Amino acid sequence: MTTRDDRPGDAGGPTPPARRRRGQRRALAVAGVAGLAAVLGGAAYVTTSAIVSRGSATTTDGAAPIIPATSPPSTPKDVEPVAPATTTQEARKAKPSPTIPTTDVTGKPLSEEVRQRIKEARRKMAEDGVEVQHPVTPKAVRPLGEVQTTTEGSFAEGGMIRILSARGDLTGQRELSGVAGGIEKYGNVSCSQTFKFATSPRPAKKPNLLMCWRATPDKSVAAIVVDPKGNPSRERAVAAIQKKWKTMD
Repeated sequence: MTTRDDRPGDAGGPTPPARRRRGQRRALAVAGVAGLAAVLGGAAYVTTSAIVSRGSATTTDGAAPIIPATSPPSTPKDVEPVAPATTTQEARKAKPSPTIPTTDVTGKPLSEEVRQRIKEARRKMAEDGVEVQHPVTPKAVRPLGEVQTTTEGSFAEGGMIRILSARGDLTGQRELSGVAGGIEKYGNVSCSQTFKFATSPRPAKKPNLLMCWRATPDKSVAAIVVDPKGNPSRERAVAAIQKKWKTMD
């Protein structure tokens, strides 16, 4: 990512400590929100935009389509065709603009205000050069009861946790559809930091994200912990799951 100099008069001089700190804080916020939205999909923006007052949030942008190569016009044998160079900026401009989602992952309509905020967040993410990834679409979806969600904490407080609960098995559905291995058991709770996204070639560990869940055919509780500093608390996730589980008996 290229850093733009917004203060030409300071050219050649060291970056003031205050500006460096602001840039570092913003980078952490972008990383945390991007990581959360990568897993949560469209509904993540609705959740995180209410918590993060500055920085960037992300939406369910689709991956750019692969454009098939076309045969170049014939040229003399002694002349080698040279492909024109394409800059990163030109490549970004060539990508089609994805449509703004009209519903969240639960199927509920998004208000015009939220859709405008998604559009603005998408613009900011593009400026920062952050590519959004989202979970692979699950092959099969099992019937679920109503999924309840709650969010605690904030990035300003050092992280947040989102709790999902439902009557039915959430395994492989909703946010859990992005889990791709790396699962560790802690009693009756499973946890993972390894996810597979639709636009990534292989599963990858996300240091600032942690998903834990407990599921049976009758009920499920999942916890998604996001820590901008890269230390999501497993203890916090497990405790939140067990607490919610007891209320569903």
